[in-house]
Amino acid sequence: MRDEAPYICLGCADELLGRAPITLRGGHREHIDPGIVRRRVHRLTLAGSATRPASPWAADNVTPAPGNFRRAYPTPFDVKCEVCQEALSARIDGEAEPVPSEQVDAHLEGCAACAEWYDAAVAATRGLRLRPITPTPDLTESIVARAVAEGAIPGFRDERLETLRLLLGGIGAVQCALGIAQLAGFGVGVHTDHLAHSGAGHLFNESTAWNLALGIGMVYGALRTRAAAGLIPVLSGFAGVVTLFVILDLARHETTVARVSSHLVVVAGLVVALLMQRRLRGGPEERGRGHEPVPVPEGARGGRRLGHLSRHDPAA
Repeated sequence: MRDEAPYICLGCADELLGRAPITLRGGHREHIDPGIVRRRVHRLTLAGSATRPASPWAADNVTPAPGNFRRAYPTPFDVKCEVCQEALSARIDGEAEPVPSEQVDAHLEGCAACAEWYDAAVAATRGLRLRPITPTPDLTESIVARAVAEGAIPGFRDERLETLRLLLGGIGAVQCALGIAQLAGFGVGVHTDHLAHSGAGHLFNESTAWNLALGIGMVYGALRTRAAAGLIPVLSGFAGVVTLFVILDLARHETTVARVSSHLVVVAGLVVALLMQRRLRGGPEERGRGHEPVPVPEGARGGRRLGHLSRHDPAA
């Protein structure tokens, strides 16, 4: 079966060049480069009648496939300035170019406008990626100090805070010892003989339990630094009420100096707990930062509740 002449098209698209259909009679004919036709026909003439006529559309470096289909020969691509600049932009960004790079380079060599555009684009990209180093203040010491104060860096220890913890633990141990001594009735200025006959034994036991609880709480606050803040309202309330009763009992001569001196341990624990809380919060300057006014947009009305507003994002 012979192949159809490639230049005859029966209402279908050209199988070689991908052109529109060529009508046989009348109507519009698709334009074909005459030079291509002459070169192909010249090869057909030189082939002679002894050999099989070669297809005038076959390329020199393309092997014909069986049937009516042939491989398309390479067609030069006309790169315009817009296409060239798009390809160069992709090249700068490290992306795939929309057209072959050889054709882009060939257009770039012959187009001064595209060459100038490429140089400017390379310079702008380099300026964005490589910026001069601007001097910035060294905030390392302040950041580390803040992190140490808040306990965010486990490897660092605040020496002053450690000293306060040891003091609070020692005071708590002394308070526990006083409670145990009070329970046994040794050396705390309390006589338990008349308490057993006066019916005040239960009140005495409650006082002993309270003193032991205060000592245990101070020891726990020394072990868990954040828990020391919970001791402040308890110790301050106890110290205030006990001070009032001490003044009244001393005026009535109903207590001893040894018994009054035992309450100084609670006052010392309160002072140490306050110092620990102050150290944990970073001092008065850090406490004042949390109450700075929060900037709001112009025209916004201030609400009654501002506690939920903050400069710091807890999720950052």
